[in-house]
Amino acid sequence: MKRRVVWGVLGLVVVLLVLPRFTLPAGEGQVARVVWTENTSIPQLLVERGKDGDAPVLMLLHGGPGISMAAANGVYAPLEDDLLVVLWDQPGSVTACSSDPPTLAGVVADGIAVAEALRVRHNVDRVGLMGSSWGSVVGVRMVQERPDLFWGYMAEGQVVSTRAAEAEAMSELQMVLTDPADRATLDALAASGPPFENPQDVGRMRALLWRHDRVVRRLGPYLGVFARWAVGPEHTVVEKARTLPCVARAAAALGPDIRRWNLLGDDGRIEVPAVILQGRFDYLTGPRTVGAWAEQVGVDVVWFDGSGHVPSLEEPAAFFAAVRAFSQEFGGG
Repeated sequence: MKRRVVWGVLGLVVVLLVLPRFTLPAGEGQVARVVWTENTSIPQLLVERGKDGDAPVLMLLHGGPGISMAAANGVYAPLEDDLLVVLWDQPGSVTACSSDPPTLAGVVADGIAVAEALRVRHNVDRVGLMGSSWGSVVGVRMVQERPDLFWGYMAEGQVVSTRAAEAEAMSELQMVLTDPADRATLDALAASGPPFENPQDVGRMRALLWRHDRVVRRLGPYLGVFARWAVGPEHTVVEKARTLPCVARAAAALGPDIRRWNLLGDDGRIEVPAVILQGRFDYLTGPRTVGAWAEQVGVDVVWFDGSGHVPSLEEPAAFFAAVRAFSQEFGGG
């Protein structure tokens, strides 16, 4: 009996190792395909999904850096009725985890190349762009450099200024912490920042934010995303196994750019229709910090009162209704 179990497990492992990547079919006449880029610095994976191949194209920029959402595309299924959704594995993620560390300029250049290729392949004048967390850093630069490519820009958890957000987070923690042990940790952190130069201090501050619901309000949907990623056929077993090393490498390479990031002191404007989709309890980016920048550049903010950093997971009905409304107004969907 034990021998049969062992052989069965080994057989399953072999099948998983040789199983080709694919994306689950979306239905007859619908788009569901995996595509490799040809005009980027290295080949990168795109997953295209939608019920109408002629629908407006929306390119999604995942967070991280290095954390791909391509294998968890079910999160964005509500958009597939009205849009052709394209998930892009950025440089540094498992399918583009090369020996050369990614740079912000390089990721932005590759993103622009992907957008140009999407215009040609789908015979459209412009594509839409939505960046989540780290993806919003890349997205802002893409629309600033090439506004001619995009019918609109949406940001989920827009990263505005890392240092300003840390100061706002510390102020929030000062108001909400009551446990003596937490207060002692906060006092120790206050002695060294903000801004924080030691990554361990950043980690300790974020741990306090997590414990007090200032990053995530509902954990269940995040676990669902992990489950989709674990069984999703868009990435091979080998790629999934090397996710953590790739994420660590991308974070180390791009960390300095993130630490220096500050749109509050940036004269760059957003010259395409834009909206920020922001959780009220997102103290990774800081709601007041985000609001100040939105006012600075004249961009509307849709607030989600029950969400932290990722309202698409915590308030999906309201989030996707806002995305559809924006896309119908500016993308023609």
